[in-house]
Amino acid sequence: MGDARVTITVARNTTASERTASVVVATDDGNSSMTVQLTQGAGVASTSGYDFPLADMFFIDDNYQLSNGFIDGNSCYLDGGLVITRTGSSDSGLTFVCPCHNASKNQYYQRGLVAGNWNDGDAWLLEIPVKEELSGDLRYGFGSRRDNILSGNPWKLEWSSDGTTFHAFSGATVQGASEAVWKLAEFTIPAEQKVPAGGKLLIRMTPDDPTNLGSASDPGTVLFQHGFQVFSASAPRSELPSADTERIVFSCGFDDLCDVDNATDITLDQGFFNSCRGGSYGIPEALRGLVSIINGYDRPGYLHLGTSTSPGTFSVTLKHLEEMNILRTDVKVSLRAAAVQSVLEPVDGDIRVTVDGESGATADNEGRAGTVKANVFGEVSAIIRGATPETVVTISNANTEIEHRFCIDDILIEVEGEPERPDASTPTKCGIDEVRALYSGSAVQIGENHYLLGRVVSTDNVPEGCFALADTESGLFVKAAVDGVVPGDEVRVVVLNASLDKVDGLLVLTPDAGAEVGKTGEPVEEPVPVAIAVSDLAGGACEGLYVEMPASQVIDADLSRSLGGEVTFETASGDTYAVKTLQNASFASQSVPQGSGPVFGIVAEGKLMPVSADDVARMTAARFGEKVYAITPVSEFFLADPTTLSGEEYSVYGCTLDGENQLVTFDSGNTVQRMGGTSDRTGRLAAVASQLYNGRFITTGWSGEDVLDQSMVIRMKAASELKGTLRFGFGWQTASKANVPKTWKVEWSTDGSQWNGGVEVAVTPFVDFAPTFAVTNASPFKMSRFTLPEGTTVPAGSDIWMRIVPTTTDTYGGGALDSSDPLYLHHGFYLSTDTERAYHTSDLPSDGNVVFTYGFDEAIHGHDYFIPARHFLSNPANLYIPAGWTGTGETRECPGYVMFGGNSNAKKGSLTTPKLTKLGDTPTDITVKFKLAFFMPANYASSEAKTLAVAAVNAGTVVSQPDYSSIPVIRGATIAEMEQTVATYVKWYDYEVRITGATAQTQITFSTTAGRHFLDDIVVVRD
Repeated sequence: MGDARVTITVARNTTASERTASVVVATDDGNSSMTVQLTQGAGVASTSGYDFPLADMFFIDDNYQLSNGFIDGNSCYLDGGLVITRTGSSDSGLTFVCPCHNASKNQYYQRGLVAGNWNDGDAWLLEIPVKEELSGDLRYGFGSRRDNILSGNPWKLEWSSDGTTFHAFSGATVQGASEAVWKLAEFTIPAEQKVPAGGKLLIRMTPDDPTNLGSASDPGTVLFQHGFQVFSASAPRSELPSADTERIVFSCGFDDLCDVDNATDITLDQGFFNSCRGGSYGIPEALRGLVSIINGYDRPGYLHLGTSTSPGTFSVTLKHLEEMNILRTDVKVSLRAAAVQSVLEPVDGDIRVTVDGESGATADNEGRAGTVKANVFGEVSAIIRGATPETVVTISNANTEIEHRFCIDDILIEVEGEPERPDASTPTKCGIDEVRALYSGSAVQIGENHYLLGRVVSTDNVPEGCFALADTESGLFVKAAVDGVVPGDEVRVVVLNASLDKVDGLLVLTPDAGAEVGKTGEPVEEPVPVAIAVSDLAGGACEGLYVEMPASQVIDADLSRSLGGEVTFETASGDTYAVKTLQNASFASQSVPQGSGPVFGIVAEGKLMPVSADDVARMTAARFGEKVYAITPVSEFFLADPTTLSGEEYSVYGCTLDGENQLVTFDSGNTVQRMGGTSDRTGRLAAVASQLYNGRFITTGWSGEDVLDQSMVIRMKAASELKGTLRFGFGWQTASKANVPKTWKVEWSTDGSQWNGGVEVAVTPFVDFAPTFAVTNASPFKMSRFTLPEGTTVPAGSDIWMRIVPTTTDTYGGGALDSSDPLYLHHGFYLSTDTERAYHTSDLPSDGNVVFTYGFDEAIHGHDYFIPARHFLSNPANLYIPAGWTGTGETRECPGYVMFGGNSNAKKGSLTTPKLTKLGDTPTDITVKFKLAFFMPANYASSEAKTLAVAAVNAGTVVSQPDYSSIPVIRGATIAEMEQTVATYVKWYDYEVRITGATAQTQITFSTTAGRHFLDDIVVVRD
């Protein structure tokens, strides 16, 4: 044969096993040959592990195939070291799909692994090699579709550092606010269970019910999309200096976002994953009035501005220059910024720092602060010339031709050069609390040249010739004549040579005769009360502020008095305080309220001074301990039979339809009837496939000359005697752009023929009631209220009628009335009592061991979940924080209890009690008892997350958190399973949490990170 060179090219081994091949090399004539034995190692790439933060994603080649890994059986191997396996003995048909979502739009950034044939115990298993040892509080992010995450987290998430013992995640799965695909969950690896350097972190995701996986078009399959991330659960805090009186005008490091749980970090540079931003940014209390934001969203430790189609800006007013006693100065604005790239080509950000056009300030170099790369933070800065306290500085991205989005962090505004300060004759601003501090028991004349700036709280129930003035920290009475001053006016008061003294026990400031006192011309802002506890009245921290007290009543001994003078009020827990009304007040002769309810007023020397009769007008509920008459609620619902799916709809059970008469009759005998309509009117019952609760009576024919005489009539049989003020809840909705009557009213009748008005209707959040309401294609659930006149009752077993009637021929869609457009009586209706303490009234203990109780009895707004009102609560009531408590996020009012989570499983909230003042300074062990209930998701398929946790604030240690393992599993494959779920799941559960080392400074926080929870009947006792 002689010498020859043979080159053999071998394709990549796309299996996890070694493979061999024999290659025969022969001469052209075939007389001579030899065999070459080739062995190729497994296709798994050799890697030292991922650096922290851990992250990887699926990359594609020009043919949209996976380019950085391969699939072998039920496992996918990425070159970075990640192995993703669909466990179990069955063949999952694991495939890589691109595009895997919105394929018709050629969205090739949508890519992922699809697995089917899921059985009990099967799971996604991620094996993640790490370069350095790993422990601490971490957050896991992943992409996933077809898993019903919106209606309840289907995944049980676990981690392991040794491949043998798996531990449950500590946090619930939270959906990224910007895109349904993204999910994140928190977990903690203790130091003693750390993943060693060179070891593997294992994450296991097991569905709680494999039969619920998949979608209508892809049943039984799950999509693991894009990749994964593991990063610190808490971003590092900034190290910026705080604003001071010498150099720092403003600083903001967005530390309030360090624990954001529904957004990813763009600096991990994971393509489409970078689109996972959090919800709209809520400006912290400390920055309100200074900062305004357009299209601002949460990121972990920094702020995201803009969307893919709309720009975002961050603006700050340099009001602090006034506190620094600076009239005008140059300032330097420094910050860190980064452009955002997720699916398009990376584009640099052109960061601009510009100023308003009115204060006289200018920006050097047209405000060009610098250019920043995509997903990489860089430092930029700009110089502003001639800034004043009125100057507004705005940060934006000028490069928006392709990408609007950018992120900012660590904003620092500092004085440059020598500022211009006022001379000695120009007054400088000071706080009202600083002036109050000058009084030490006797009259004082103020020698400093300062001025106060605040809002007028009251011109009634004040010392003669005075008005009440308050800023954000404190308030006092000012004796001065200001033309036309009304509550809400902003007033400036120069205090040089003013006198400060007590008048009738109240601290009054009397400006010098020639001093400047007047309105600033700013728009009127009505005083907003601050909710406080009785214990906050003393001590001076709230002096002069307009506040809301907890639900109170006048003590029995003072019930025959008028408001003039001092009247003693008490709360449900027995705390008392004085309410002071001067004899010159316009309402001094008014009789004291006979009922109970919230009380408002100014804090004055440890007492409460109402500013008008309205401040006690809501004390109309029954007195504490009195039995409130409540009717037995009536409710009916259009519910889907889950076995009857046809196309995109289910049939409705529990009622029948007489199509000719457009009459729906429920099994209970209650009815709904469509009255009037055009000759082509139609009516049918159906429920939307994606939401079993979404049953509707779908009607058309809302047109014609008599349209204002048409109606939907609901007849209900009273389960008990009906009297007093009643609440009628119902769902009323139309289609997008439908040309049906736009505004509607509700009327009632006791005989079905004579109709009565006086019904007020509200839409979510059910605070503002009006005689009419507008129909839309969103937020269908309405709440109405009306009062049966004194002496009018409906006996048990008799009927009451309600009807929904159009009030205009103007249409929701803006066109002419169209008889083919639909109106829906959506989900159902209910009737209940609309009075505080009608339902869920708490009967809490008060013995010597009890240190705190709260039953939310003053709460009234919102639908009552336990009527049942079922999914009416997907349109939640107003945000709710009881007087004296603090709170964050989604805490919503319900009749006699509170709801965490609003209209989404992914939303979170917290409530913190007042201090446990009945405890002393000696650390004491206590038990916190409370009741919880849980929202039932719309698909009757999987439970929402149970995340409510208890924390001790200021002092104390929580021994253990609530155990939710015994909560029944939700099932809804049949009508029987649905009804069984309602019977066993929709109820109150009792819980106890022990806290050691509590003191009088201890406060208790109840918080959720996901899942909708109901809380009531809190009792704290000494152990």
